[in-house]
Amino acid sequence: MRLPPLLLTPPLLALADYLDVDTGCSDRGVPGMNRLCMDWGNKRGHFFFDGQGRRCIRKGDDRPYSCNALKGCVKSTWGEVGCSW
Repeated sequence: MRLPPLLLTPPLLALADYLDVDTGCSDRGVPGMNRLCMDWGNKRGHFFFDGQGRRCIRKGDDRPYSCNALKGCVKSTWGEVGCSW
C-alpha cells in the first residue's frame, strides 16, 4: 500500500525532505540510519541511527496545500517525541 509522502519537522527534516514508506520496518537508505519502522494506524514510528538508541516520531497536524489545479493535497507533519511504546 502506497501512502503519501511524510514531511518531517526539524530536527528530523535532516533525515530527508520526503520519505515514501509502507507500514512496518525497512532500510530506507538514509546515511547512518539503520532502520525506519512506521505504524500508520497509530500515527507513529521509530528509527535507529548508528550508535544511538531508538528514536520515535508521532504524527502532528495535517496542512492543506494546492498541489495542482484539480485537487488539493495534504502534508502530514511529524515530530520527534519520547518513546512510550
